[in-house]
Amino acid sequence: MTDDYVVFVLLAVAPDKFPSVGTVVAAMYEGEFYRGKINEIHLGGKAASILFIDYGNEDTVALEHIRLLPEDLKKAPAIAIMVNLKVPKNDKHALDILNNASDDKMDLKVVSVFGL
Repeated sequence: MTDDYVVFVLLAVAPDKFPSVGTVVAAMYEGEFYRGKINEIHLGGKAASILFIDYGNEDTVALEHIRLLPEDLKKAPAIAIMVNLKVPKNDKHALDILNNASDDKMDLKVVSVFGL
């Protein structure tokens, strides 16, 4: 039995061809490449603010740590989605949980969706 592997070659970005804001790229985070969207370009095109679309975190990444992606990987839907939670101001227990949950994983159940 043989194992099948898919290999993607990530192309380095030429300094004079920095991708524009909104482009989905591969960007390095803690030594590994992840898909991200360019939100802002900094330092005259030497770095960018990247939103890692499959995790939801954001970081500033130097140009040498940004790679171009094949079109099919750019078009794949993001896994992470941003949500806004509305908690009544007088619900101290819920506010305490949300204020202390910045680094914790939370399981949320969607009970209604507005504005879609």
